Formats: sequence, structure tokens, C-alpha cells
Amino acid sequence: MRARDLLKDGATLVIIKDGIPRAFYDRGVIALYRLACEVPCPLDGADVADVVVGRAAALIMASRGVKSVYAGVLSMCGKAALEEAGIPFEYGELTQNIINRNGDDLCPMEKAVKGCSAAESVQKIGETLKALGILK
Repeated sequence: MRARDLLKDGATLVIIKDGIPRAFYDRGVIALYRLACEVPCPLDGADVADVVVGRAAALIMASRGVKSVYAGVLSMCGKAALEEAGIPFEYGELTQNIINRNGDDLCPMEKAVKGCSAAESVQKIGETLKALGILK
């Protein structure tokens, strides 16, 4: 079973670690962020499939030792971050940028990690999610 195959069931994020799949249905990077904050981190060594992977998601994955990635939609910056981290990946569609939900600007998570390293990304994303009122 491949993580990407489970996206077909409506999940937005799927991780498979030690042969055990976990599916998540949250919008944006919230599920990925929460997983990145768990100790021990379930992303370490996991195969991940995500509907949309921009730089923010790619940096989280890189910082937490993801083994491989499938992205339904992958941004150019996300692709570069995965390549830099040496994470094998596949994608369905390659796009220039990840756009916000209103369709009129860059995604706020992409703005949050601009110029950020993988090591800094989880903290920056958490701060942004809190500033947006998504996390308390």
C-alpha cells in the first residue's frame, strides 16, 4: 500500500510508518505541523502523501526526516526544498506557487517560511498558525 493511494479516499495527508497508515483530513499544514510537534515524531522515516506541498510543508518534512513524499500539487519552492533535503518525491502537478484560499495572494504559510531553514520552519509555522487564530 502506498501513501498516495490513500489520498483517493478523501484524506488530505497520509503517512505510512512501519507499514501502518494514518490518514488526516485537515486543511492546510495543520496536521503536518501537529505531527511534527509530537515526541517521538511519527514523520521520522515515514512515507508521506499530501494533497498540496509548498515550501512550508516540504520544510516540515525535511526537518523531521520524512523518507519519501508524494504531492498531488507541488510548488517550485517545495520541490527545491525536497531536493535540497535529498528526499525522493513524486507529484501530480507542478505549480509556481501555493496561493491562499481567497486566490489573491501567496499562502500565509509560504510567506512565513520565506528565507527560513528547515530547522526554523516548524516554529515559524506554529507562530503563524497562532497569529491567524488557527491554533491557540
